[in-house]
Amino acid sequence: MRALGEDREALTEDILEAAHLTTRLIVKQTATRDVAKGVPKLVRQGSEGLKSELDAKIDALLASATQHPITYNAQLTENAQQI
Repeated sequence: MRALGEDREALTEDILEAAHLTTRLIVKQTATRDVAKGVPKLVRQGSEGLKSELDAKIDALLASATQHPITYNAQLTENAQQI
C-alpha cells in the first residue's frame, strides 16, 4: 500500500494531466491553428502555480477520509478496517 504522500502526488498529477488534456481538446476544437499552439502553454504555466493549492486541498481530503467512514454501514466499515 502506498503512503498518503504518494497518493497525494499521484492524485495531483492525475488531476493536472486531465485538466491539460481537456484544455488541449477544447482549444483544438474551437481555436484557429496559430492560436491553438500557444494556449496550452499558457494554461500549463498558470496551472503549475495552482499545484500547491491543489496539494493542500488533496491533503485535507485525504486526512478527512482517514478519519471518517465513507459509509454508514457499520459492518462494511468494520470489514474494511480489518483489511
